[in-house]
Amino acid sequence: GHSYKLLLELEGSLGSEAMILDFYNVEMIVKPLIELLDHSFVCDKNDELMINFLKGNGFKHYILDSYSTCENLATFFAKELSAKFKKDSPNIEKITVRVYETADSYAETSVEL
Repeated sequence: GHSYKLLLELEGSLGSEAMILDFYNVEMIVKPLIELLDHSFVCDKNDELMINFLKGNGFKHYILDSYSTCENLATFFAKELSAKFKKDSPNIEKITVRVYETADSYAETSVEL
């Protein structure tokens, strides 16, 4: 029942169009991941009781390799997004992901590409 907010910072060198990456391209990379988790019950892969309940009742869910803490969600987003940005945007050198659980509580992590 959380309403998380994701803040993404990109660092890198300017490309031929005088920008690091067009916002449209950022959206095309980030949006599928957001849609994957949006309105999903996010749970730990070891919580078999909850996974069986969610599957058995047709609830949208996503299974993480770890507990669904704000820190682990920030790490998950950073890992997933860094792989995509590294593949599609060679001038990006670093990403920082901040996941807000409340208006003033968050976890943050950075990845060098």
